[in-house]
Amino acid sequence: MSILLSLFAVTVCSFSLVPSTTESEIEYPNVLVSDNVGFSNEEDVAVNVFYKRRAPLSYCREEKIAFYTAYIKEQADKIAKTGFQFADITCAKTMPVLTMHYDGAQLNDVKADIVGRLCWDEIEQVYIERDYQYLPEDEQLSKEIAYDGRDCHPIAKAADNWTDYRDIQYDRYSATTYSGKGIKIGVAESGYLDVHHANFADSNIVLHSRSNQIYQAYDTPPHIALVMSVLTGKYGVAPRAEVHVVDGNTSPYTGFRYLDYFVQWGMDVISLSLSSPATDKNAYFDFIVDNYQIPIVAACSNSLKESLWQPASAQNVISVCSVTPDYKIGSGSNIRACDVTSNFRIAAVGHGRKVNVYGNNQTIYGTSFATPAVAGTIALMMEKNSAMKHNPAFVMATLGNGANASIVAHNSNPNVSDTFANGSGMYSWSGVGCLDIAQTLWLTGVSSPNTINFSSSSEYKLYTVDDAKPGQTIYLTHAWLRKASRSGDTYTSLPLSDFDLLICKPDNTIVARTTATYSNVERLTYTFTESGNFVIKVKTYTINDNHYGVTCVRAV
Repeated sequence: MSILLSLFAVTVCSFSLVPSTTESEIEYPNVLVSDNVGFSNEEDVAVNVFYKRRAPLSYCREEKIAFYTAYIKEQADKIAKTGFQFADITCAKTMPVLTMHYDGAQLNDVKADIVGRLCWDEIEQVYIERDYQYLPEDEQLSKEIAYDGRDCHPIAKAADNWTDYRDIQYDRYSATTYSGKGIKIGVAESGYLDVHHANFADSNIVLHSRSNQIYQAYDTPPHIALVMSVLTGKYGVAPRAEVHVVDGNTSPYTGFRYLDYFVQWGMDVISLSLSSPATDKNAYFDFIVDNYQIPIVAACSNSLKESLWQPASAQNVISVCSVTPDYKIGSGSNIRACDVTSNFRIAAVGHGRKVNVYGNNQTIYGTSFATPAVAGTIALMMEKNSAMKHNPAFVMATLGNGANASIVAHNSNPNVSDTFANGSGMYSWSGVGCLDIAQTLWLTGVSSPNTINFSSSSEYKLYTVDDAKPGQTIYLTHAWLRKASRSGDTYTSLPLSDFDLLICKPDNTIVARTTATYSNVERLTYTFTESGNFVIKVKTYTINDNHYGVTCVRAV
């Protein structure tokens, strides 16, 4: 199935369909049809209309939402007055898209209905697919569904008298008042989640898939309960975050299409403890992160192979490998092949991690459980500093700068060689190193990122270091996103921009630099050997479109 946007339905109006028309009688420009829709069968059909209109690049996320909300509502009002035969219509808030829903229709009838009424010079693409309608969230709030004699609420609401039960012994966590409150996290998982249990009863958990609500007997907690216990719940990293869960194995969420829903629902970060042994959708993941400015955190899978599976293999995705509590490389934690990618990678404790699940202590192993620790940390970062929201490059730069590479036991696994990759300043397996929650939250106190828009090959001055002393160390992390484009249902990753970090003397003598050419994150650690003033720069080589980079600095 093609991966494109499919949105919630809100009832607006209802008409009868026009008489059936043969396919040869219809001319329809810019229309793609999913292969799951038949011409003769009567079925529920969704028509996704992608408009050409774009918000100005200078707009922040909130300004874009206001812009698209007003624009798409205006288009929907026009459509409602022209005699369209749809039953429902949906207006997106984060993109120039609306969706018309047809109940029990034939494809030719739908095409005949849209061809003469849409203003085609304003439209980039129309995508028609079988419609899967789920309850709007306001209906889910009050609906109870009974399975096996139990009432299972789609949403668990966090209590106002919340108590912080966190006692996290991993990832260099220390007590913090930040809890992820006000941050939305999208999670794709399978299996039943008991939102009534004390572990989750005071959490903000939104279940969008019926399969996550069906009670099933089990001897051990299902994967979803283990992942969610690390991420949220009474003892999780981000216990007050609003977590939206879909079943990644159930239509209409298969084929990674739940990412489209997460965009529509306005997620701030996406956590995926899953993988697929392919890289064919990497451009799609790059597009989601770059176009909608939503960080995606994904597990590197659990095999010691010289390969990296999607989504973790995409350039803009924050990929997570796993270490033990004493920071040794996990016995099953995938590593990259140098000729595939050198994207952002961070290690977190997932092997031998102990969690409380449904009142019982469990020991868990895998990158699946390192991933929610990173996603939960990002929620804390966004709560502390709102400039982190809708700026994945800023998140990557701060995570990378806060990570601790020195504590990783780089040669702890005989099957893994975690060598230092000098060109990018990262390690071949652990990337930027191990997640350090305390250090990262301290760095998150910077009010706004040091962002430069790059338009040509040049050197850009970022910071000055005054009166440095021998023995002092400076840590620099620069991150940017790979551009990606969409044409219909085809996504294309564009060539990666190439930057170097430089530390120079006032006379422009270079004392340290990075030289990687295929990476969108670079680290530069330098210990000064002499007193004096220094300048930190970014050197640009190839620039793909108008681009920007974010640099985070830490000095000791």
